Amino acid sequence: MLKLIIGNKAYSSWSLRGWLAVKQSGLPFEEITVPLFGEDWEKRTQGNEFAPSGGKVPILWDDKAVIWDSLAIIEWLSDKTDSARFWPKDEVALGMARSMAAEMHASYPNLRRECPMNLRKQFPPRALSDDVRAEIVRILEL
Repeated sequence: MLKLIIGNKAYSSWSLRGWLAVKQSGLPFEEITVPLFGEDWEKRTQGNEFAPSGGKVPILWDDKAVIWDSLAIIEWLSDKTDSARFWPKDEVALGMARSMAAEMHASYPNLRRECPMNLRKQFPPRALSDDVRAEIVRILEL
């Protein structure tokens, strides 16, 4: 059975992505939520449970295979299941989807910094910087 180690899905978009991927796979899995900033966090990240991710979550254990990073987890699960659960079948659409996912995964630092994730809180409207607005426009253009 798969084992997924994540942080809080309400505050960690990385953890939420990994969790959504495993849920989408339809495969059975054990979900382990760890406190990311507790007193024992540093010590816990040094153990084998988090190797070789260096303490980053999400981490997917599949028997002896360890996969960290949400995009790598999606690819791993796509290979283990019907890839149509994750990606378009059409080759051209697949190339576009993978490019879009990689860009979303690695880009938009201004948006991440100025608009942190907290699914349990409602924020009042506020002015966004020009850099964030440009990143939002890029996302909408995709």
